Amino acid sequence: AASYRRVILCDGDWGEADAYRAACPGATVYALPASPAVFRLLSDAFVGKDGLRDCYRAITARLPRDADDWAEMTGLSRPQGLFALRVLEQIGLISLSLRPFRAAVLPLVRRGPEESGLYTFVKKRREDENGLLGV
Repeated sequence: AASYRRVILCDGDWGEADAYRAACPGATVYALPASPAVFRLLSDAFVGKDGLRDCYRAITARLPRDADDWAEMTGLSRPQGLFALRVLEQIGLISLSLRPFRAAVLPLVRRGPEESGLYTFVKKRREDENGLLGV
């Protein structure tokens, strides 16, 4: 466990505050208001359930060398690929390190993307915005 006293999420809580609380049990976690610019980036990177299922199949068939290789393997944009990897990591299907890049498949457990804070947060925000816009 890290020994931080304060963790500040400068661009808001995108579903990771609880992970920081668990990793830094003595720390107070602050989340500034979510930035609309970051939300637009995350919204554009969002990958739905079917896409995540395809990503899991792809990573079990072959581990990617890096983020660009992963995007090429899956046919996703680089941001979408990184979003998918982070969701798969959050739900315990893979272990992931971005620097240096390393991904590994973990023993299979039955989990859905709704168990990822990042996935549920972005999905809900997208649904809220679409409802407001009548889309």
